[in-house]
Amino acid sequence: MSNELTFDDMYLNAPDPEAKRELREMRADNALLLTQQMEMFVAEIVLHGRTPMLAYERAFAIEDRELGTWVKPDNPSWEASRLLKLPEVIGRIKEIRDMVVLNAGLLSREEVINNLRSIALDPHAKHSDRLSASKQLSQLEGYEKAPDVAVGGNITINLPWVPNELKTVSSVTIDNGPQPL
Repeated sequence: MSNELTFDDMYLNAPDPEAKRELREMRADNALLLTQQMEMFVAEIVLHGRTPMLAYERAFAIEDRELGTWVKPDNPSWEASRLLKLPEVIGRIKEIRDMVVLNAGLLSREEVINNLRSIALDPHAKHSDRLSASKQLSQLEGYEKAPDVAVGGNITINLPWVPNELKTVSSVTIDNGPQPL
């Protein structure tokens, strides 16, 4: 057996055989809970349609408060594939997918609008995703583009005040500067 630590050893503190047997029983009962980062990893895949690598980067990124940036984890594709081999992660993905299928027709208008707003305002989302969410949100909210005016058509602008008349200057010379009115 290699000296490399397994998932159970690193995250679940299960080095002894008795604890490993208990873990196998918990996995059989699907009673093993995922960490918050693993839940976010699963949610990114199922609910947001991200690839496993991008989901891992988002779920396991660490905020560097001194610099105000996010540090991405090393080897995200390898780590994501390793997580996708765990029975509890696979089970949770299936569970959330089943919930989505079961509740797909039950989404309210407010939930859809809130979801689109969160994507449109997410600073970490791709620009194309933010634009697409904004477009869908504007269609749902009823914002429509003003109809185009035909070429040569008249546009009427109603102002809430009466503009002052423009005064014209009869002659302006470059040498002397503008003449007072």
